[in-house]
Amino acid sequence: MTYCVVMSQTHPVRYNVGSCSNRGPSIPVVYDHGDTETTRQLYGPNSRNEFQPGFITFRAINNERAAMAICSGVKPTGCNTEHVS
Repeated sequence: MTYCVVMSQTHPVRYNVGSCSNRGPSIPVVYDHGDTETTRQLYGPNSRNEFQPGFITFRAINNERAAMAICSGVKPTGCNTEHVS
């Protein structure tokens, strides 16, 4: 079974499945090109306080309890995940 299939079974991506503090796993990434700072610079100045770069996050949940499937390159630290997914 592929990793995404397993993750979707253990951490379902649907409305009202968890809370902002109850996120799915975040896995560190190894950069082939760039680094955490270049990833941070890809986002707007207000969004940069909402995440930690260098991760792939599965099932981040925002204030409205909506689940985001994957946050590429970042681990959300705030509850406005819709701005960093």
